[in-house]
Amino acid sequence: MTNLNPITQIQLMSGGYYLSRCLQVVAELGIADFISDEPISAAELAQSTGSHPEALGRALSLLCAHGVFERVNGRFRHSASSRVLRTDHPMSMRPFARMFGIPILWQAVMRLDESVATGRPMGDEVTPGGFWHYFEQHPDANEKFNHAMVTKCQSQLKNPHFVAVEISPPVATLLPHFVSPLLMASAAAASCGPAAVFASSPALRFSFRR
Repeated sequence: MTNLNPITQIQLMSGGYYLSRCLQVVAELGIADFISDEPISAAELAQSTGSHPEALGRALSLLCAHGVFERVNGRFRHSASSRVLRTDHPMSMRPFARMFGIPILWQAVMRLDESVATGRPMGDEVTPGGFWHYFEQHPDANEKFNHAMVTKCQSQLKNPHFVAVEISPPVATLLPHFVSPLLMASAAAASCGPAAVFASSPALRFSFRR
């Protein structure tokens, strides 16, 4: 994106949440699972997923413009990126995309202005009682989070460039200042020991303790 001209870059970033939301919705519907080797129409995909043909087609077209799926003669086929949205892909990222559609994450982002103004993490504001308490009350969100963490760990272990290390709890409390919060969440979900994980964004900061 840094190679774009300034006007285009700002335009794309201003509406970037439409792109991520389209990805989450398509992942939730399991669209990639209904596309095989032959291109398929939006109407056929809509019939298989209980969606509106034109609305689904527009969402898929936006994703195609960013390399997720390809559009050929008005029909859709897989790209390299869309294939990892398949449930049966050995390094499937579908659960990861679904996880980012959990409502509290969007609610926290919507209150980023408050976080910037006050310094308060909005994650705590939108999850009274803590993140794990929210999952206890919302089993669907809990399933999405757990599945995302497991598949993310599995995909990293299958990545030849991934290096696994064992981290003691005292050191784990310091790592969130330096590494991806979701990578730390993966470590917490994959281990039996306690861990404290904090998101780097002030609006998305949650405490993960178990």
